[in-house]
Amino acid sequence: MSFEGYHQVICGNGHYHTVDAYYADDEFACPFCKCPKAWENTVDVTNGSHDEAGNRIDGFVFLKAKRDAKTCTCTKCGHEHEVEPAIFEIPKK
Repeated sequence: MSFEGYHQVICGNGHYHTVDAYYADDEFACPFCKCPKAWENTVDVTNGSHDEAGNRIDGFVFLKAKRDAKTCTCTKCGHEHEVEPAIFEIPKK
């Protein structure tokens, strides 16, 4: 039987990332600011994410944003681009 899943990670500055369970390591550095991780949670999707009643069973944690991502609209292509990631509250547990 195999394990399928990923880690939810928040760095010390509140930036959120997900990392595949097989590629996670203790030396995580935020891709945006290079800060080390301050919080981590394992999400196990081996048997799916929801039960028959629609309840979440994979351990995913819904996080509270302190600030939404900052974006700008490109004058050349007209697409909206993220220039700063959202900032999340670091869970106490």
